[in-house]
Amino acid sequence: MDAGTVTEAERVIRLWRAAEMFSPRPLPAPNVRENVADITDAGPLPWEPGGRRPAAAGKAWRHDVFGGIFRLGRVRSGLAGESALFTCVVSESGTLIGGPAVSECAWAVGQLALGDEAAVSGDPSSWLTASSGAGRLPVARENLPELPEGPLTRQALAGFTAELAGLLGVADLLEPSGLRVRTYQVDTDTNTNTEAPPLAGYFAADLARVAGSVRGFDTNSPLRAFLADTTRRDPASVSTAPRDTPPAGTPPAGTAPADTARDDRASDRIPTDDRIPTDRLPPARWPADAPLAPPEQSAVNEILARDTPLSATGPRVARAGGATAVFNDLIAAIVTERARILADLPTPAAAFGAPLRWGPHSVAPPSPAITGFEILVAAP
Repeated sequence: MDAGTVTEAERVIRLWRAAEMFSPRPLPAPNVRENVADITDAGPLPWEPGGRRPAAAGKAWRHDVFGGIFRLGRVRSGLAGESALFTCVVSESGTLIGGPAVSECAWAVGQLALGDEAAVSGDPSSWLTASSGAGRLPVARENLPELPEGPLTRQALAGFTAELAGLLGVADLLEPSGLRVRTYQVDTDTNTNTEAPPLAGYFAADLARVAGSVRGFDTNSPLRAFLADTTRRDPASVSTAPRDTPPAGTPPAGTAPADTARDDRASDRIPTDDRIPTDRLPPARWPADAPLAPPEQSAVNEILARDTPLSATGPRVARAGGATAVFNDLIAAIVTERARILADLPTPAAAFGAPLRWGPHSVAPPSPAITGFEILVAAP
């Protein structure tokens, strides 16, 4: 594939990463016990004379500075908390360690205000940088307002904040102001935490990792299935084979599954329950007042029939609450099947393998007979 080609999977990831760009994590709130404080006009900065206290033996003070604080509600309604235009790490003496990092969210807000004049014709999904996992823009110092090489002062930081807000075009949009500092101790003989703290949303780093995997074709079958195009199925293709029979096209156990399109069960039109034979029903279901709708039951049946870890990536169903009901029945069936295998073991000890040594510790891993029932549920 040409290096400049963007696949459909990459477009999906870019969309989610762009959404995450506008959902930065809140800053740490002022907290005396955690040494987090807003800087007021009175009193010295934490690294200035009168603002410092002796560090423990072999330790030095380190300061995370968040400048140009703004309410997240000004980025997107419904968001709570605060973020900042920039962040940087300051040494015990008040000098910069590394350089200031600019908020990707604040930059993107300014770009949106430019409309078609913004970068790449205003397409947020194309604004992502290599550091998007942390929500910081790797802006060169020469392209930023000036900061002194020596100890930072209140006036220097306030001037930097004002100039940066103007440069980003968010002075009126976000109304950034003020400083917040988190102070902590590090070992004097290490370079611990020389990187500015992250400003991105909680899922940004994971999405950046997924994007790299997709771009490098380093993906597994669940990820490929999750990002595959959605296709609507012909109701006549709904399997009526017994539950222990793998669906048509399922590869043999131990082989890599072929990429297939996602099944859109919400579009299925199954007229009667006759299309879901009783011998394909799982051994248990979640307690509920009503059974699953036919497309939902069909989804549960075929997911459980698979011999691969494809599982229930993003079930989409027609009725409200249907996705929760599908997950509930999947969990009930998986737990019941695992209990059946446990009950067949001759002794409790048979559930564990040979002990593994880890230093002075000994850990008994689970027997392969009871593995493979793990459930991972992820949701924004």
